[in-house]
Amino acid sequence: MNTILIVDDEYLIVEILAYALEDEGFAVEKAGDGTKALETLKQKRVDLVITDFMMPNMDGPTMLAE
Repeated sequence: MNTILIVDDEYLIVEILAYALEDEGFAVEKAGDGTKALETLKQKRVDLVITDFMMPNMDGPTMLAE
């Protein structure tokens, strides 16, 4: 099963996206900012990252550069 990591500080966006992706058969991991996403990526293998651009603590571009 393919796993997708959704990174966004907007809770409803994450939940709606996760619901739609899980309905299509994907496993979904969630993170509220770039820092939490990096912690998740250290522990789990994911096939795709969907990230917001502007978030608190660490934005999308900074997270991807790490």
